Amino acid sequence: MNKYLVRLSNVGTGVKDRMKHKRKEIDRNKTKALDVGEIFPILKQEVADFKLRICKIDVNK
Repeated sequence: MNKYLVRLSNVGTGVKDRMKHKRKEIDRNKTKALDVGEIFPILKQEVADFKLRICKIDVNK
């Protein structure tokens, strides 16, 4: 399965406060590769509140 690296960037301070717990949860994953199946549920939940940049990485290197 392809692995992706998640980069999170906040869109507003109100969002930051409201989504504090969830943001921390995602931030824990920010530096590790995730399965595609883990990424897209996060995207669906957070797309309205955050800009998620997803960078495909080659796990074979």
